[in-house]
Amino acid sequence: MARPRYRAAAFEALALYLLTGAACILVGSSMTHLMDHFGVSLAQVAAIQSAYALGRMSTVFLTGWITERFGVRTSLLLGTALLLAFLGGIPLTHNYFVGLALAFLGGAGMGSQDAACPVILSAVYPNSYASMLSAGQALFGAGCFLPPLIMSVALAADLPFYVSYYAFAVLALVMLLVLPFMKLPEMSHLATEGGHTAHAIRLRVRWLGFALFAVICFAYSAVVNTINLYTATFAEGLDLPAALAANLLTVYNLASMIGSLCFTAILRRTPPIKVLIGNCVIALIALGVAVWLQHPAGFFVGLAVAGFFLGVLFSVIVTLATGLKPSHASLAAAAVAVVSGASDTANPLITGPLLTTLGMGMAYPYTMLVLAITLAASLGFAALARPRSSETV
Repeated sequence: MARPRYRAAAFEALALYLLTGAACILVGSSMTHLMDHFGVSLAQVAAIQSAYALGRMSTVFLTGWITERFGVRTSLLLGTALLLAFLGGIPLTHNYFVGLALAFLGGAGMGSQDAACPVILSAVYPNSYASMLSAGQALFGAGCFLPPLIMSVALAADLPFYVSYYAFAVLALVMLLVLPFMKLPEMSHLATEGGHTAHAIRLRVRWLGFALFAVICFAYSAVVNTINLYTATFAEGLDLPAALAANLLTVYNLASMIGSLCFTAILRRTPPIKVLIGNCVIALIALGVAVWLQHPAGFFVGLAVAGFFLGVLFSVIVTLATGLKPSHASLAAAAVAVVSGASDTANPLITGPLLTTLGMGMAYPYTMLVLAITLAASLGFAALARPRSSETV
């Protein structure tokens, strides 16, 4: 339970997960409307989404430094204000290049979630840090679901598509109004409070442990990226109608959100590294059975099981990262975001030519291979890691 004087801080952190989840998906869910709004092609609208991703990846370390140097309040103020500029500005401008700039600023604002939220949750929930990161991941997933729903309701009521942008701009505005009431320990105290030190890790061979951890971050992100990129196209190859093929990806994402919620309880009593290894094993088996059966029902069940166990792992990886560097938790969480962003950039460059050559049927064997790499790196990391109580790297 949140400490009473930190409830505003808990709201800020958890609301930011919801807000950034929505901001990530808004452009993608309104692409055809943005084409008319800006008078540009589909490829040019896709570049707006790329500008958002670039803004996040290129500034997240700066956000981590701001968080450690000036505190989480400053980081939240800047990040939320930038997200508000993006959400409120896109509907107000018809200039495409202004839209690109606003998307970049929105991505930069998302860096506050990467850098500040883990620090806040460790202070507010010192005895259940890992489980609250899982709850944050679930709210991020909820944020990904809400914009298309709000947009469909708005369009059915003959309202403009950008009602969904304004809905989350209101949330950002509320967060800014609550921010002055937020109380939190000084940054110097956050590094040693229960959240990070409860999962603090010492590596027997540091360089190898850090290398394996980077592989875990990169490979896990590639697994999720491949599933999100190619599932609908792959499903159409199973002779499924386009609408049903799209539902296959929805099943995966919904299961991911539900799994993240369920693991908030499991992570209170299970070490994060065991969750990482166990979930990779179960997801790998589920996908393997689906590939072996080659039946639509098998893929629906397999992706639901895989999503349930894979969705929580990003928050688990962040927990492990802050355990490796408990005295620099903001920068550790930012490093995970950078490696994940690099994977999201590189993986399509690998899978595009590969699947063009070998066929879309290889999408899930490739996913299983990368998931196996994640599992192998996790086992190696676990062999090198041992808990520690109070020291910092």
